[in-house]
Amino acid sequence: MTQSEMNILVGLQWGNESKDEIAGFLAETSDLVVFFQGCASDIFSRKNNTLAGNARTTSKTLICRGSFVDLELMAEEIRVAKKSGLLKSQLTISKACPIIFDFHRKMDNMKTAVFPFNGKIEPSWSGAISAACDKYLKLCVTAGDLLSPDTLLEKIERTLYEKNRIFTQVFGVSEFNLPDRLQSYLESAVMLKPYIGDAEKLLAEAVQSNLRVFFCGASGTMLDIDEQSHYDAAPFSTIASSVFRGTGMKQHVRARVIGAAKAYVTRKGGSRLVSEEKTGIASFLRIRGCENSESTIGWLDLPALKYALQKNGADTLVMTKLNALTGIDEIKICVGYKVGHAKRWQFDLTAKELESASPIYKTFSGWSADLSMHGNLYGLPSEALALMRYVEDAVGIPVIWTGVGQTRLSDIN
Repeated sequence: MTQSEMNILVGLQWGNESKDEIAGFLAETSDLVVFFQGCASDIFSRKNNTLAGNARTTSKTLICRGSFVDLELMAEEIRVAKKSGLLKSQLTISKACPIIFDFHRKMDNMKTAVFPFNGKIEPSWSGAISAACDKYLKLCVTAGDLLSPDTLLEKIERTLYEKNRIFTQVFGVSEFNLPDRLQSYLESAVMLKPYIGDAEKLLAEAVQSNLRVFFCGASGTMLDIDEQSHYDAAPFSTIASSVFRGTGMKQHVRARVIGAAKAYVTRKGGSRLVSEEKTGIASFLRIRGCENSESTIGWLDLPALKYALQKNGADTLVMTKLNALTGIDEIKICVGYKVGHAKRWQFDLTAKELESASPIYKTFSGWSADLSMHGNLYGLPSEALALMRYVEDAVGIPVIWTGVGQTRLSDIN
């Protein structure tokens, strides 16, 4: 990495894409780690669900205006990190970050329970959907409001005026009792107060000084709020270009976009995948890849991957969890779709077509060798290399890193 290099890491499919290892490498080799979208636990390390997981280095950490901050969760993570001595970085939370309260979580959970067509809410988004609504209804409480108890109380009362009527008149439940929770809010605000500042200004100064900056994105491209699968879309933009809106950074700044995708696909909540695998191989991948028991498992969807790479303007590709494919005799990649009697080779399907489309597969020979024994891409089994080279040729950008298990490959180009 050069002194002036900036990297944006985004997920390319329907989730985080297990990009923690590459995110850790980029954080360790950068002067500044910036979160520009996402919410709640999306800000924290996926491995131990704590902020400390991303703050083990001395890099400065910025949480910019595009990120939602769960008030009490963030306060608890900071409390734990300080007590354990793991919060080594200098943390700054933008004054403009929207705040998630427990009444936001209650609202989201009530909507899911009462109106099932809303779909399932990703646990890490709980509260963010309602908080996002507040943002656009101009009812939002921001991190800057935490600096003034009077302002904080006034703005909470304003947003609860609307929500309590929904709780009572739509859901038929009791009002949210602010006096019971206010003291907890104030205590959490005190915990966050030393870390609230002008994150956007600090980023602009870092860019001006040619520091190494790593922008860490949350969730996956296919769950972008502007995609067609709205029932389970994220309540924020998940693509690389949202870094400009989420940080206020000038758009002439050039950063390398790194897209992460698993060597197969998963989708949480049981949502359908065109390339869904329903045989015992799905169970095999779920176990080998340590996937959630409720996740849908499928083969790599190449048209969707191409679409996501183009939408993000990705320069390079990270293929995670390649090791999970070890032991499968025949590996498949979805290269197109059958919709009725027509064949489609691009991800240009409507939501209805996605429900009925079937996959067109290309098959590859599998391998049985333990990938964790290899320290670089070139030492991998020929079958694994052939699979990656095919993907590289198909999408037109190089694979710079792949997941082989517990060992981190050295090929970060």
